Amino acid sequence: FSGSLAARVRGPIATLVVVVTGTAVAALAYRRWMAPKSKAPAEHDPWLVAVTSYPMSGRGCHRGRQFSEAELVSRSTTAVEGQFETEEEAVAQAKRVRQCTAEFEDWADEHFGTGPPPWDSVEGENFDNDSEVLIRVVRQSVLDAEKKADEALLQKAARTAAQKQQKKKKQKESALQRSGKVHYSFPGPPRGVDANAELEVLVDADLLAYAVPRGEKFDKQKHARAEPAQLAGCRSLMIRATDGAVAEKGFVEQTRSLLEACTSLEELHWHDAAHISRILCGTDAEARIPSRAG
Repeated sequence: FSGSLAARVRGPIATLVVVVTGTAVAALAYRRWMAPKSKAPAEHDPWLVAVTSYPMSGRGCHRGRQFSEAELVSRSTTAVEGQFETEEEAVAQAKRVRQCTAEFEDWADEHFGTGPPPWDSVEGENFDNDSEVLIRVVRQSVLDAEKKADEALLQKAARTAAQKQQKKKKQKESALQRSGKVHYSFPGPPRGVDANAELEVLVDADLLAYAVPRGEKFDKQKHARAEPAQLAGCRSLMIRATDGAVAEKGFVEQTRSLLEACTSLEELHWHDAAHISRILCGTDAEARIPSRAG
């Protein structure tokens, strides 16, 4: 649909309004939160004022975005504004909440009149709103059932997303294996997919280069120094430094020596690229850049 279409549905307790936009989020909200519940109340089942804030796709900062039901639930919050023994008491409190809620300001009293909840701020048609507010009067048992259903929905959505991500990861792994190319993901495994360089080197605070595969914690007792023969023969190299532990001058000198030793190098992957301009352009590179001062 373009624009909006409002359909008013009258029931014994509430007047319901469904506003269908191009993304049909309001219809989704109706189905989730406003559809009549048939479950009989428990012996002690107080009335609640439930205030739900939910995002409105296609409006405000969500223009061009369509939310699935799971996304709508995960981005929504429901607050309970009091518990009451009678529905009439709950409705009176709901009116007070509506009068204090900015999304209903200046239009809701005339629009809803004396009609009972639910009241949805989407009916105010403020298309700049990033989110809308739905005020309902419901039994505790209804809210509990909704919470349980939402948890099940989100768990299912998480499983589905994980399966899709794993499938995508395997496809990427297969493509990299076929290509034979070096590739590093950020973040790395297990979330990302790496096709490692022939040699992965870490420059430690002692300014020595060690062969340390990405993802492994550096241990001088475990990891050996990168040998000259390894450096000379490797065609692809990944280099990085111990986080914040290497002085600039020493690191620049050591990295230059490291690269000079890689006489067969075709491909360099330089993670964090510490002091890259000094290494590639010379230690006096900054002095050769004309100053704009004055």
